[in-house]
Amino acid sequence: MRKEKAVAKQPAAYPLRMTTKLREALQACADTAGRSLNNEIVERLEKSVGPPPKIPKGLEDIIKVASPDSNESVEEAALRLVVAGIRSEDFRRSVQARDAAGRYREIAVHELLISTSEKLAELAHYIDQVPAADKERAAAAIRHSDAVRRYVRQLDLFRSMDS
Repeated sequence: MRKEKAVAKQPAAYPLRMTTKLREALQACADTAGRSLNNEIVERLEKSVGPPPKIPKGLEDIIKVASPDSNESVEEAALRLVVAGIRSEDFRRSVQARDAAGRYREIAVHELLISTSEKLAELAHYIDQVPAADKERAAAAIRHSDAVRRYVRQLDLFRSMDS
């Protein structure tokens, strides 16, 4: 009987073609991790084909409660919920932007109305000072100025408006 040494079987070599840029990037990652280039590639490949990472039990329970479809796997439900969360964040941002634009428009209109009211009051005062001015036009300018002031108050954007 011959004594044979128990030798660990070496996996078969597989030539792998890659760009120089990819090889250098992988080598840098391997150096940082303290591994050989081969070990870096093997570990990355094992992660990509291995089982999915374990989801903590509490998170799994939340996902199951939030998943109305019982045929959906926990991983599929988690992915769906993440995507829904991303979409809702985009939606929330768009609604906030639209609301902010609306508020800015309201403020701009309010400022325009205040300015118009002040100009109408100045015009009414000027018309009242001119002896040959039409008194009906002066009264109309005052009415318009007062109407604009009332409208601005109804908007209630700013409470500290001068009367």
